[in-house]
Amino acid sequence: MDRADRTGTSDRVAQLGGWDDESLGVGTTEHRQHEGPLILNRADLAAFARHLTVGDSQQAENLLIPDPEPWGEPA
Repeated sequence: MDRADRTGTSDRVAQLGGWDDESLGVGTTEHRQHEGPLILNRADLAAFARHLTVGDSQQAENLLIPDPEPWGEPA
């Protein structure tokens, strides 16, 4: 929790998702629409959480986009 508070993520190897990043990597719901790593724009985080809270995983999944740089390589 201390690392998450400090950096914006609890993942020790994350290269995406820190407080200064505009997006973060996200695990998917049961309505996965894309192959490969997915990201969520930080601006959509509250809406994503609200959708999941009420059980609307399809709407939450619609906010996720394929990672344009899945392994840190420029697109």
